[in-house]
Amino acid sequence: MKNLIQYNYSITNAIFNFLKDGDKANFVERLKMYERHAFVNRVSTDADASMWFKFGTNDTIATTIDDIERTLELPTTHGNYKHMIEGFELVTEDLDHKKEIRVYYS
Repeated sequence: MKNLIQYNYSITNAIFNFLKDGDKANFVERLKMYERHAFVNRVSTDADASMWFKFGTNDTIATTIDDIERTLELPTTHGNYKHMIEGFELVTEDLDHKKEIRVYYS
């Protein structure tokens, strides 16, 4: 499995904009747009493939767009919501390669 670095900047920018403006619908739609792009460009030959993410090198969870969408619908006080936002903040706070988002499609 290969980290699709060609999507790192765009997705990090989408995360940053979400943190700044809180527009969940726009954020999720942007992520889905990048997923469609990966599908069209045949990043994977698996028809059931989807885009998923890791937030930094220590992240052990594969987070899909559906996971993000569901988590952002939780109350802001929910532990999973807070954990997601922490992951978003981690990948947008500086240019440390150990903290950058990892993008996969499989």
